[in-house]
Amino acid sequence: GFVGSLKNAGWIPKTFKDFKDQEALMQSWLKPFKDKVNLFCEKPGDIIEHACFFWNILHFAIMDYQKKYSSWLFVKYEDIAMHPISEFQRIFDYLKLPMSDTIQRYISTYTSERNPANAETAQYQPRNSKKCLDAWKERLTAQEIKQVMIATRDISAELYGDSV
Repeated sequence: GFVGSLKNAGWIPKTFKDFKDQEALMQSWLKPFKDKVNLFCEKPGDIIEHACFFWNILHFAIMDYQKKYSSWLFVKYEDIAMHPISEFQRIFDYLKLPMSDTIQRYISTYTSERNPANAETAQYQPRNSKKCLDAWKERLTAQEIKQVMIATRDISAELYGDSV
């Protein structure tokens, strides 16, 4: 979904030079990715390759946080999209915040199955959260889907198990 969204918006991640310019970051968190960060700073690549690499970096960091901070609540987008009210309730409970009827209505309005799956603009707008989960299937070609699966398989297998 992440790669399909970046492709749809035409956004090639430009953060690799920002990463490279941060020596401490490159020597710590991003050390396993250093060579590829350097390569992507020099080589304009295709949007799918860059988006997959960016996804891998982000989720590598998330997995590190999961290991270090077991008391934190980690929520998957897919879970929120499938069950918006109950997942937001879980977040509110974790944060010890009250979930009002007004908030529930707002969540329902913005995630309703009556909303379109695809956004008309980049502006925040109501979307059909369940249908959004499959929007990438229309945005990516069969070859791009295969490319994404191969490029992200190691980290996605750790995060999602065999469900991918």
